[in-house]
Amino acid sequence: MAKRKVHTNIAPCKLGTPAPLFRYHGTRRACLIGNENPGPGRYLQTCLNTECNVCQILRNSFQLGFSSPNAMFGRGIYSSTCFSMVFNITADVYAKNRHVRSEIHAMLVCAVVLGKPAEVYQADHNFDQTYGSRFDSAATIAENSSVLHPETIVYSEDAIIPMGLITYTRTGWVPR
Repeated sequence: MAKRKVHTNIAPCKLGTPAPLFRYHGTRRACLIGNENPGPGRYLQTCLNTECNVCQILRNSFQLGFSSPNAMFGRGIYSSTCFSMVFNITADVYAKNRHVRSEIHAMLVCAVVLGKPAEVYQADHNFDQTYGSRFDSAATIAENSSVLHPETIVYSEDAIIPMGLITYTRTGWVPR
């Protein structure tokens, strides 16, 4: 697993502390990592498939260059406090198998340092460019807003580290 330093000298703020918080990150898996092996145990080695974001992140940590500049809050690394968010039809696309016929899906557990977050209530595709110098991250507020899910967006690769991989099945899900 990739090693990155988590900065602990970031000022405390309303929504967070300098201590890392645990968040979930759903992304594409294009191999069998986490699946049961036909022999004993599970597949535990990361693959080298460039379409497998799970293994790329486990090997090299997060890289802003792979994030979309057109995302809801600009180019950042998105995570959530809500694991079940993955079951929502809108967010389900993030924990997706690619070229893998498996009922197993994968979700990364990450340590995230928010630093100085901005509370956001609606989409701002240019947030990183408009407010990047004033805030280290964005934290969506889902109550009484146009945002559907609680999310945390960090704008520094050093603010998020993959800590583990959760594998799970979806009840009633059929491979396509």
